[in-house]
Amino acid sequence: DNMRPEVFGAYRALMRAARVTFRGDKPMIDAARKNARLEFAKHRNVTDEAEITTLVATAKDAADFLLKSIVQGELNDKGAYTMKPTPHNTVRYGEGTPTKI
Repeated sequence: DNMRPEVFGAYRALMRAARVTFRGDKPMIDAARKNARLEFAKHRNVTDEAEITTLVATAKDAADFLLKSIVQGELNDKGAYTMKPTPHNTVRYGEGTPTKI
């Protein structure tokens, strides 16, 4: 029970990271959130505090990865993808300029 706030905090961090990272892409937001819910449900009955601590750290790392490392691309009418990094992204490729993939 004393880990409950940390578990809920990690869950909220994942939900927020999905919303921010995939802003405007409802299918991706829904898929990321569904995956997070499934993972948390799968470990719902874990009682070992060390294991819970590891799971919370993993969830926080996943949220951090989503926010800092994933950049949503949009296909434009020229057949190129435009990357639109957010202020959260630590790695910036082209600062929003079209990138051909």
